Amino acid sequence: MKKILLFSVLFCFILCYGDSIDFNSWTVKIEIKESNVSLAQISDQARIIIKNALFDANRTVEDYLAENSKISKQFSRININTRQSDYHFLSNGSTINDYEIPITGQIIKTLIPGTGGGIPIATLCCPTCHQLWPENLAAPAGTKLIPLENELTPEYTGVLIDARDITLNPTLFLKVFTEEGKEAYGLSFADSMYVVNQGLVSYVNSLDQAFNNERLGFNPLRITALKSSGLNKTDIIISDASAKMMHSSQYNLKNLEQCKVVVLIGE
Repeated sequence: MKKILLFSVLFCFILCYGDSIDFNSWTVKIEIKESNVSLAQISDQARIIIKNALFDANRTVEDYLAENSKISKQFSRININTRQSDYHFLSNGSTINDYEIPITGQIIKTLIPGTGGGIPIATLCCPTCHQLWPENLAAPAGTKLIPLENELTPEYTGVLIDARDITLNPTLFLKVFTEEGKEAYGLSFADSMYVVNQGLVSYVNSLDQAFNNERLGFNPLRITALKSSGLNKTDIIISDASAKMMHSSQYNLKNLEQCKVVVLIGE
């Protein structure tokens, strides 16, 4: 028993040297000091790191898996792809090997709870005749109301949320709310294909990273986060006016479907 415990502690010490999740590239990054650690061991440690990540405002991934036994079994069977990304030498002659494991693809596909169903925070109209839709009249089943647009409605190429002035923790599935509690962005506004392929948002640490991120394009809508919310401080509160700008046209809503959202969390 003591030998098993000793091996576990040593294994953790070797692998936990600088391991982290990069929510810009959506990869687990692990630095290995020993050359005899197998790819299978690295994959196992990556799985642990992912389990410890925040799933949403109230749960870790491990919490979510504990609530969903079927998904937990699927997650445990995922073939985690590990690749060496770089290596460098220390002053004592030893080598640090860098490994990257993508979270996107099969991992997010297994964990994603569902998408769609978001209601735009904008003046809405009939998708057929484009006439103003009565505010208190529910749309018939199968009818998706669209924003009322005019020739002055701006078209943005992405959304940049500046959250540098608030405490915010990256998560797999954040939500953005208005001050009135209406959801402005999250899985309900995203297309599952884009979430699986690139993650719901990119978290970046500088304006340079933000504007070099292909999600934003050349003319992004810039929004200031007012505060964070949720038990894990992962969700974002923005102004009602900002949310309406995000949802002001079908083109801008398409940006959300395609996850063209970047969150700036530090500089």
